[in-house]
Amino acid sequence: MNEAIEQSCYECHSTGGKAPWYAEVSPTYLAANSARKVLNFSDWATYDDQMKAEALKKIEQSVQSGSMPPGDYTALDHSARLGDDQKQALLKWAATPAVAAH
Repeated sequence: MNEAIEQSCYECHSTGGKAPWYAEVSPTYLAANSARKVLNFSDWATYDDQMKAEALKKIEQSVQSGSMPPGDYTALDHSARLGDDQKQALLKWAATPAVAAH
């Protein structure tokens, strides 16, 4: 998995992560009704190729648009912000074929 994902995504998008209290009250977290239901990296190995491909496309779109990680979350958790190098590495990872993106 990509280092940027572990730093900026796992807290909300992984069973192993524990979203801090402020994630649970952020509007984007509430709107998604739990980020883990939308995408859970802990379950990544169980996703079939189509699910992975769809998730990778959504990740790419979300990072490019700046909607992930959400601004209301990164305003409180500065460590979740993605730098330009991290964004590029994440976009490169998301552009790999689904079967190769472990």
